[in-house]
Amino acid sequence: MTHGIRLEVVEMVSSTQTRLAGRVRRGSARPGDALRARCQSRGKGRSGRSWNSNSHEGLWMSVVMEAPRLDAPGVLPLALGLAAARVIEALGPSRRPRIKWPNDIFLDTPTGEAGWHGTGSRKVGGILCELQPPPGGRPPLVVAGIGLNVRRPGGPEATMAAGLEEVLDPVPSADELAERLLQALSPLVMGLPQRLSAGELEALQAASLLQGRVVQVDHRTGRVAGIDSDGALLLETEGGTERILGGSPRPADGKAPGLGVVA
Repeated sequence: MTHGIRLEVVEMVSSTQTRLAGRVRRGSARPGDALRARCQSRGKGRSGRSWNSNSHEGLWMSVVMEAPRLDAPGVLPLALGLAAARVIEALGPSRRPRIKWPNDIFLDTPTGEAGWHGTGSRKVGGILCELQPPPGGRPPLVVAGIGLNVRRPGGPEATMAAGLEEVLDPVPSADELAERLLQALSPLVMGLPQRLSAGELEALQAASLLQGRVVQVDHRTGRVAGIDSDGALLLETEGGTERILGGSPRPADGKAPGLGVVA
């Protein structure tokens, strides 16, 4: 047991997320159970995307947690992302991590690299939270997956991905990262806050990749004004401030009517 979390480490698995989800549905997992793989053959990302994790060059881990309140589902991925970003910051990076609502962790790129949609940042990690039903009609649990690249992936993903090796010297091992992250996650596993605190909201705004940018989420366009205590993205549109509960924001092309040019 590590920091109150029961961690199992395996060499290879198709997906830590898939395996733990199966255990929850069979009734053989409970909050605080965690699974870490040194390699995944079919790592899972959000919205059915794959996650490149078929090497020993990152941290791939999932944890079973109590489910958040139904009226605040966005709290958990942001709280986990903030915890991971703080772990990275504690290691003294040359460039601070950024958080992209609702569930991604980015690093600013060296001068001259366009990064994600020209923002100058590339993705170093992500959070995936999935509700899973235990048997017998018991309340659902969350399987929270966390992936962090220690090394920058090669291949076609390299232009959009980052590795912690780019900002940390010495470069931590995946074992050290796992130890630090489990310590940071332990309070959340044992009792998830119902709302993001004022301090967490301030930290999220300071680290936000999207703050002040004009973005498009689904068919809505506006300037990002912040994050609400329930995890909703606050979007200033021509019709007023809208609360966005889900979606994948991207910078709007050019100028949004009445909102100015993308920052």
